[in-house]
Amino acid sequence: AYKTLFNSELISFPTVDGPVVLMTLTDGSRFTVRDVMLASPTEDAVSCKTLFGNGLQVTLSALESLQFLGGRFVYLSELKPFNYRSTPFLSRHWDLQTNRTVLGGQLLLRGTNYALGIGMHSKSEVSYKLDGKFSRFQATIGIDDETNGGGSVVFAIDADAKRVFTSKLITGKSTAVVIPPIDVDGVSVLTLHVDFGTFGDINDHADWCDAVLIRKRIE
Repeated sequence: AYKTLFNSELISFPTVDGPVVLMTLTDGSRFTVRDVMLASPTEDAVSCKTLFGNGLQVTLSALESLQFLGGRFVYLSELKPFNYRSTPFLSRHWDLQTNRTVLGGQLLLRGTNYALGIGMHSKSEVSYKLDGKFSRFQATIGIDDETNGGGSVVFAIDADAKRVFTSKLITGKSTAVVIPPIDVDGVSVLTLHVDFGTFGDINDHADWCDAVLIRKRIE
């Protein structure tokens, strides 16, 4: 029912200007909208507009999540890293993936699907320039379900070359770990690390899900 509201040819995708919302439905559908609000005090639904200007109404029972893009919330997957380094355990080099696992699949931690995040493999590190513009960073981490319980890694975070977070050993059977908000006020460079665990680099499909920076308030 929703597909008729979108440009099916995708040849004239509009330029996005200002904050938008990534809407995920319970059937797995995802699309970007703006102007999200409750349809009315009496209706169990939200109304919004697609980026093509069409009105859309979605019942709350069909709504899985809303993720706000732009404004003060900036996901790492929206930023371009200035440095990425992969150190193979033997010889294979793994590329950094945006909103995908290292194998190109959907980000999935213990049955929960994430639309936004970074896919990495041991051993690797990626750095982003923050230029002191942000106040906090947070993410949910784990080894992707595509390994069927395999893999073991250690996640770590550096702020201007100072270690500010190190996880315990995380395996493909560990529960997803929610990293509490990390203070990055005044930080110029944020670096994410994924290190080898106990079995070399076998199945080390490490996900940084919902990895988001909070922009400073402008007084």
